[in-house]
Amino acid sequence: MQTFRADRQVSGYVSCGLLALVLLGVNVAVVAVVAPGTVTTFDVVSLLLLLMLTLPNAVVALVVLGALPRMRYELWDAELVLCLGPWRSKVPYADIVSAVRRDLVFGPLSSFRMPGVAVFNVSYSDEGVVRMYSTHALKDVILITTANGYKYGISPADPEGFLAALAAVRSGPAGLQMAGEPARTGPAPARAVNFPRWPLPAGLVVAVSLTVLSLVLLPRLPPTVVTHWGLDGTPNGMMPRLPGVMAMPLVAFLLALLPLALPRASRASLALATFPVQAVLAVAQLFLLLWNLGPGQGMAHAFVPFILVLSACSVVFVLVVALRVQKPRGRSAS
Repeated sequence: MQTFRADRQVSGYVSCGLLALVLLGVNVAVVAVVAPGTVTTFDVVSLLLLLMLTLPNAVVALVVLGALPRMRYELWDAELVLCLGPWRSKVPYADIVSAVRRDLVFGPLSSFRMPGVAVFNVSYSDEGVVRMYSTHALKDVILITTANGYKYGISPADPEGFLAALAAVRSGPAGLQMAGEPARTGPAPARAVNFPRWPLPAGLVVAVSLTVLSLVLLPRLPPTVVTHWGLDGTPNGMMPRLPGVMAMPLVAFLLALLPLALPRASRASLALATFPVQAVLAVAQLFLLLWNLGPGQGMAHAFVPFILVLSACSVVFVLVVALRVQKPRGRSAS
């Protein structure tokens, strides 16, 4: 086995560190603002929703930061293995059709691309989705293309040595292009990793169901509804009926539609991150409706700890998914 280390870029460490600090700082700032005041149930829910959206990304940034010095590319007997911390991609030599050094054209969407680092699935205007293990976000990237259209971007510290070694181990089957433009195989497949597909339709079902239920029950609710509860279950805030009842279904609907605004390759991962938020919103909305209809008024003391536990579980769920080793589909990746 031959091992080639990734080219080290100080800007990559700075980018990851700043991203983690900003995301963690947002959470600290919100806690600092909320804690001194009167904390309501919805204050807690809002804080936990924010944690679900930012804390996993902060942890991922820290993991990437710690793994960058050891990012490497290993040439085994039958396959190339790209390594970054817990993440691996295995590319059989028999599937590789080209490996060339080139500059990539910036695309507006990416999972994790900043100065000095580009990892996970990154969208480029000229190549579509590329699975990146690189400290070069755009310039001087070795682009590896496989027969089934998967693409990988790497940045070894010794690019010429890597290409020579890859050519040597890959010299058996013919057709590997080692210089010039790679063979055009079209954009990468729409789903380069096995993110589960169910969160996207499930999120839409939750949003539609919550909206329909709220609209059906709206005429039965009082003109002013209770929307805030203290941690002891005591009501401490009210709003007019229409905005008070429809606010959370609207947010759930926006979260359900947000993945559809992204390219197909990015939808599954975003839907997976937003679905737990929709689940917490749905539980909170059901409690709001039950309280204002009457039957839920004896549930307040149980609701507060339940929503806290559910939100905490949702944070853990998103964090585990964000850190788990994703296995791309197809024979060329894992």
